[in-house]
Amino acid sequence: MDEDELRNLWYAFTDIPIDEEECIDVDFYIWPKGTDRFAIWHWFDELFPNGIHEMLYNRIPKTNYS
Repeated sequence: MDEDELRNLWYAFTDIPIDEEECIDVDFYIWPKGTDRFAIWHWFDELFPNGIHEMLYNRIPKTNYS
């Protein structure tokens, strides 16, 4: 999965309903209904080059500090 596909999947995830126990309320991609939202976030964090921080805040971490 390339970065654009991963980003599109992340944005699709934002439309998935979450129940009061922080679990998804419908099946989504590879996860069945009832999967903990944070487990899914961890999966994205592991795969996305700059983690979910970039996707949550729509910015690239600054890498040039000079």
